[in-house]
Amino acid sequence: GVQVSYRDFMVYDKVLPAFGTYLIFIVPLAIAFSALVFGLEYISQIDASAIFASGSEYLLIPIIIFAALICVLLFFYAIRMYFYMFIAIDTGHWGKRALVESWNMTKGHTLFLTKLLVAIIVINIIGIFILFAGLVVSLSITFIMTAFAYTYLRDDMYGTSSNLPTVTHLALPSE
Repeated sequence: GVQVSYRDFMVYDKVLPAFGTYLIFIVPLAIAFSALVFGLEYISQIDASAIFASGSEYLLIPIIIFAALICVLLFFYAIRMYFYMFIAIDTGHWGKRALVESWNMTKGHTLFLTKLLVAIIVINIIGIFILFAGLVVSLSITFIMTAFAYTYLRDDMYGTSSNLPTVTHLALPSE
């Protein structure tokens, strides 16, 4: 039959654009996360007893608010850019164009994507607790969930229908 090798899966003309797109996505996250970590490290080195004794504890409030704001912005950015690689693979648009399309695709769906991300995290944590063997199943489930979400958002963005199964109501069996 046909022999399949690693080279068949590694499309070299797509590696550099994929890496470049990844860098455009990850650099702002890395900068903001580094600022957050260094800020929290700075706060941990402050002698809290001296601050509270001097009556200057109100100075910590802006720092805590700033750290919380950075966390919210990081989460929002990650959710809005979540499907950039799906777009790159599906459409062949790389770099800034894939990120802009992901931003536009997820517009108005932030709550849906937040719920999806929380569900993915919970399912994968459960998979970890089942002695990592459950992670094989949980990762498969969450990859399928993400692919369905991408298809749903893509169809919503372009006004097409993909005939995905929809749940109109849940009927529990009566006793």
